[in-house]
Amino acid sequence: MTLWPEENVVYVNPEVIEKLGMPRHVQLRINDSQKMVVLRACNANEKHSIIIPSIPMIQFEVSGRKLLEHITEMMGWNDNRPRVIEGVYVPAKELIAFDLENAELAELENEEESYGQS
Repeated sequence: MTLWPEENVVYVNPEVIEKLGMPRHVQLRINDSQKMVVLRACNANEKHSIIIPSIPMIQFEVSGRKLLEHITEMMGWNDNRPRVIEGVYVPAKELIAFDLENAELAELENEEESYGQS
């Protein structure tokens, strides 16, 4: 999963969706006390369900300005740089947990241009 506050987007790799059994809907939740983001399959009628496109995709994109603002504040990140987090599948709960404490800065192709660094 990649969190990109500057773009207000959360990117999810298709492998993550496959691990959940290719659901049509998922929920993206934050566990503040454990500083985790959780992705779980759900039904269409569940609160905050997100529809997964049925077309083949390189990655699944979720808009989430408020979600990302909350995460950025909670983690004390003082920039909008994208961060990558590896997930852990929890079969007993049928979810994938992403530990925000293990987030790493993403490497971008044109990082110097994007952030004005030299």
